[in-house]
Amino acid sequence: MEKLRVLHFCFSRSWGGLEKNFFDLAVAQHNAGHHVLCACRAGFSLERELKKIGVPCAAFHNVVKYVDLGVILALRRIIKTQNISVAHGTHTEDLGLLVPAVAGLKNVRLFFTLQMNVPEPKKDVYHRWEYGRLTKLFVSSSILKEAAAKNLPISADKIMVVPYGINTDIYRPERDDEWRKSIGLSPETFVLGILARLDPPKGQMEAIQALPQIRQKFPNALLMLVGDESVDHKGAEVKRLRDEVKKLDLEKHVMFVSDKRGAEQAKYLNAMDIFLSPSHYETFSTSMMMAQLCAIPIIGTNVGGTPEQLGWGKYGELVEPMNPASLAEGTIKVMENYPSAKKRAEELRVPAVQQFDMRMIVERVIAEYVR
Repeated sequence: MEKLRVLHFCFSRSWGGLEKNFFDLAVAQHNAGHHVLCACRAGFSLERELKKIGVPCAAFHNVVKYVDLGVILALRRIIKTQNISVAHGTHTEDLGLLVPAVAGLKNVRLFFTLQMNVPEPKKDVYHRWEYGRLTKLFVSSSILKEAAAKNLPISADKIMVVPYGINTDIYRPERDDEWRKSIGLSPETFVLGILARLDPPKGQMEAIQALPQIRQKFPNALLMLVGDESVDHKGAEVKRLRDEVKKLDLEKHVMFVSDKRGAEQAKYLNAMDIFLSPSHYETFSTSMMMAQLCAIPIIGTNVGGTPEQLGWGKYGELVEPMNPASLAEGTIKVMENYPSAKKRAEELRVPAVQQFDMRMIVERVIAEYVR
């Protein structure tokens, strides 16, 4: 396989699914032997994680979205001096920096992974200029492809569905009761888990508010929240959630766990009996992919790409978003029919192992770079 020189760029300050998907793909391409350089913000999680793993990065301070001439010129110098042939981004605000950076450089192919929904048309002159430079637009689901084709100034033949990649060797059904015990979970505890950054749209509040109704039927239920606050809600979201926990007298029944990665994250997933995805909207949930690979019964909101991920209800329970009562009813239904829910989860795992394997995803993306 041809070894390419690829610039991945993401100037997001956050450390959520979007940034982790960016990170995982860049690292996987680096490990596959390609010459990968990442452009990111200095002093944030993405830079720190890239340095830990040994992936070269160009870190920029005080990036001004859309209009930072200094960053544009610096990116252009990097592309020219390092003979970059492929630039690949994943944060929409960054297109306004990279498109002018590659202007006139005909040997540079520009790719973009769209992870956010496009709820309304963006076909003005500015967006036609941005998206007109793309060689290919990657999306994670068919529903996102439909939205992009409808609302973005790019032809459908340039939009390609490519799932996010995961190390499927790490995420597998491996329940460890001794380890569960070591983190304070008794054999009788029924763990409802959420793996997501602490952010209002992720629905942790609705899960907390649903817990009293669930515990009326199943007193052994415990809610585990795995994740850190997003940058925009630093110092506020944990307090908001903990205040609600205290108000509902649930201190002994809600567990807060800091963000985890890799094998440690898989351990926490396998400590869950049911995986909750109560997000207000998801285009395609990475954490749900991990739960699929661990064969955990899933309850998700009936919005965005979640129904597609769960086979429109065939492989998991769908509930209404922003509705604690609906979430409670769906959870109770799954708990009452747990063997059936577990069987559906095991069936969902079978296609997930092949569909999300990072090695296959890297091959598909590299093939598109070359094509």
